Amino acid sequence: MSPATAALVAGFEIAAKAAQQDEDAVRKRMVEEVARLERQRAFAYRKLNLVRTLCAAMASAENEEVMEISEAQPTPQDLARRRAQTCQPPHHDQASQCSP
Repeated sequence: MSPATAALVAGFEIAAKAAQQDEDAVRKRMVEEVARLERQRAFAYRKLNLVRTLCAAMASAENEEVMEISEAQPTPQDLARRRAQTCQPPHHDQASQCSP
């Protein structure tokens, strides 16, 4: 092989090796970037699931609280029924304890 041909081949070998190194570097960065994005996605879904769980728990607690409040506060019908049960007709020596 002539020196000119050898120099030409050597130049192409250097270019090919440089291209291979550039490709390897890009692939390494891509692997790192994909891994970073995978971690971001996994964390985002963990946060989403946590928020969904908290929202469901809050809704359940609100429903329980509403039920407790509605059970604790009597309706007008309950009040009337209680009045009817507790009020006795007045004796001749006592005033009525019931309001009209």
